[in-house]
Amino acid sequence: QALCVAKLLPQVLCVVNEDTFHSEKEILRDGMGEAFSSSRYDGTSLRKPYPGEEIRVANAYKRLRYISLALQILETNNGRFPYVDESIGNINLSLTVSTRESGLVL
Repeated sequence: QALCVAKLLPQVLCVVNEDTFHSEKEILRDGMGEAFSSSRYDGTSLRKPYPGEEIRVANAYKRLRYISLALQILETNNGRFPYVDESIGNINLSLTVSTRESGLVL
């Protein structure tokens, strides 16, 4: 049985390769305009700040680097994120230690 789907927008075939994928900060900024550093696309900007912390919106370059690192960690660990040892007392230190043990260097 076929699914009926409303066609609301024109469909565009997008081919991603080394000629079409851009990860340089300047090219992203030029291509995205105001959306480059919009809180609309930054899921981390919606959390409550810690006491004394100022929330800064991650721009498109930072978000892309975050995703790239996450994918690299998953590839290195066969689909698993590293263990976070909260007993260390510092989440950044724990992440640094566990990712280094996974073979990544931060």
